[in-house]
Amino acid sequence: KNLNIKAVGYLTDPAQWEKYKGPDAIFAIGGPTLQLFIESFNATSIKENRNKKIIINATNNGYTWEGHWVAEDTFKTEYNNGIYRKSTASSYWWLASPWDDTYGDGVYSVREELGCFDPNRDVYSTYANTQVRPIICIKTPVFEQKYEATLESNYYIGEAINAEKYGQKVNGYTASDTAAQKAAGAWRLFYQNKAYTYLISDNQILPNDTLKDLYTNAGYGNKTGADVSDIGQLLNPMLKEAGAFTSNNTNENIKAVAYITDPAQWTKYKNEDSIFAIGSPTLELFAKSFNENGKKVNDGRNTIWLKILNGGYSWGWAKTTTEYNCHNIYDCDRPGDWDLWWLASPAGVNEGEGDMVCEIYHGTDGKGSRVSCYHTATRRECIRPIVCIKTSVFQEKYEKTLADE
Repeated sequence: KNLNIKAVGYLTDPAQWEKYKGPDAIFAIGGPTLQLFIESFNATSIKENRNKKIIINATNNGYTWEGHWVAEDTFKTEYNNGIYRKSTASSYWWLASPWDDTYGDGVYSVREELGCFDPNRDVYSTYANTQVRPIICIKTPVFEQKYEATLESNYYIGEAINAEKYGQKVNGYTASDTAAQKAAGAWRLFYQNKAYTYLISDNQILPNDTLKDLYTNAGYGNKTGADVSDIGQLLNPMLKEAGAFTSNNTNENIKAVAYITDPAQWTKYKNEDSIFAIGSPTLELFAKSFNENGKKVNDGRNTIWLKILNGGYSWGWAKTTTEYNCHNIYDCDRPGDWDLWWLASPAGVNEGEGDMVCEIYHGTDGKGSRVSCYHTATRRECIRPIVCIKTSVFQEKYEKTLADE
């Protein structure tokens, strides 16, 4: 007869949440249970290699728990886009599980400002502003067939497949613009997940101006982080998570990124099968592709790691990007002074140096190419356009044209 079990009865009654169902959903309820929440959180913690877990214990009256508290910032947004935090202005949302408390009226909630569970909430009207986050249940085969390909992470970066073929020439793909195709030379498989496939130009293409001149002349001189395209933001997911894509970000490098990742600027590299094209891969897409080769070569020791610093990316690696040559998709192979090419990501170097953009640079020390960065206005550098095609279309029309040449 405890009040909290009545609340749980209400939150877990599918009849109360029918409006959230779609034709493919089995049921909907008002929020995840504590145990379901923790299973999801712990799985994410393991995936992120953070070794942060929450442990729960069940009693006759409800749940008790132990694990993370305020200092460890348990539910930071970095864990899967905030699904473990608040979703709106409210600081609390209910979990569909009772708390083992003295009075029998405590229901678990997630408390934003503490970044932790708050078992001290009750079902009285004092806490009427505590919100719900409904969940729906779909059979996994149905989800895989109809919805998995629409996942935001899959659409842009997601989990890699077919890495052993990265760098192979895609003989079947031709850009619709003849001059653009001639400049690109050919196209190579750069990255692929279940939903989408990325091709990169075989050639490094040298523009006539510096990057700053290019984006200024194209009308991006007054742009801000908020003007970066959805594609540009989602191909820089760590930066998006860090909140860099706002109108307050007026750095020169974010203007450069807005230009390089605006599909409207690069349509000449598309054809009827490609979804979009942009001027160069982002650093995260580059690192994801490169690291997949690191898993199969040299036990994965030469991989690139990334973090956010001063509104851009900081990075590290074991050796050089030349090691996994893959027909130069990670390398600089243009002779002369232009042995470098831009990546579509801002570099976070020193505070106040907001004009540095990531690049692939071929050093003069004999160690080959590596990730670096440079100022947007100082020198001309190459681009390497990438195009995105649905993997199902690629497999049907282009995969058979792959050649290791």
